[in-house]
Amino acid sequence: MDRLCVTQVNNVFYLDHFDGNAHILGTLHLTLTHVFFIGASRRQEIWLNNQLISSVERLPLTTGGAPIIIRGKNFRVIQLILPRERDCHNVYTTIKRLMTVESVSELPCFCLSPPECGWSRTDGWNRFDMETQLRRFGLPNSTWELTNVNDDYQVCDTYPTVLCVPSNASKSMLKASARFRSRGRFPVLTYLHSNGKSALCRSSQPLAGFSSKCMEDQFLLEAIRLANPSCSVLYVVDTRPALNALTNRAQGKGYEDATVYRNIAIQFFDIENIHVVRNSLEKLLKGK
Repeated sequence: MDRLCVTQVNNVFYLDHFDGNAHILGTLHLTLTHVFFIGASRRQEIWLNNQLISSVERLPLTTGGAPIIIRGKNFRVIQLILPRERDCHNVYTTIKRLMTVESVSELPCFCLSPPECGWSRTDGWNRFDMETQLRRFGLPNSTWELTNVNDDYQVCDTYPTVLCVPSNASKSMLKASARFRSRGRFPVLTYLHSNGKSALCRSSQPLAGFSSKCMEDQFLLEAIRLANPSCSVLYVVDTRPALNALTNRAQGKGYEDATVYRNIAIQFFDIENIHVVRNSLEKLLKGK
C-alpha cells in the first residue's frame, strides 16, 4: 500500500465532454489495480485500469479547484477538478507510481490472489492449449489436418508449435513455402466456419520480387483452395496499397502474381504502413 499516497478523494468534479462539459460531482478512488470515479448519484462510473494509463497531467490551479487530466491508452480522457491542490498533488503522485512497475511480478495479476487459492504460479502456462482450440472448429477433418512441422519453432519463430494446414500438404511443401515467405510465415488456417466450407488463412508476403517463384508455395495455395469445396477462386486479401506492394517487389518481396498462381484473385485494401497509421492516431489524439 506504500504506493498509494491517497485512496479516496471526495467532492471531485468530472468534466463530461460528451455532455457539454457538464460538471458531475462524485468521489475519486485509487486502488492497486484501478482508478475510478463514481458520481454522487451513482449513475456515472468511470473506470481505468492502472496499466492502461498513458499519462497524467496537472493543470494550473483555478478558482474552482485543482484540475488534472488522465489519458488512457484506450483513448479515454478523464478530466477532473479536485477541491484542493494538496489532493491534486497526492493523486498525481499516486497515479505516477501506479502506472509504472519495476518488475513484472509487481503487476496485479501476479501480486494479488485470493488467500484460499492453491494454484501454482506456473499453472497459467497450461491454461491455453492450441489443439483444444482448433478442435472447437471441428479440426482436424477430412480436408484439414494438424501439423507439428513447427514443433521447435525452427520453421517460423512467430507461429505456434501446432498449426492447421490442408491435409494434402506435406512437411517438405510447408518448409519450402516458409523459405519463400517473409519471416517464414507460410499460409496456415486461422478460422473455419461451422459449415466446414469457408476458411480464412493467413501468411506474410512472398519473397517473389519480379521473377522468383516457388512451386511448393503455389501448390500450397491451390491446396487451400481445394480444401474449400464451394470455392472456385482463392481470394487473396493484401491490406497494403497496391503501390506499396509493387515497391516491395523491387526489394525482393511483393505479392502473389495471378499469372503465376492458379485460380486466385488479389484485392488490395489500401491501408498505409504502420508509420502513417501511427501518425494518424497521434493526430486523432491531439484533436481530442
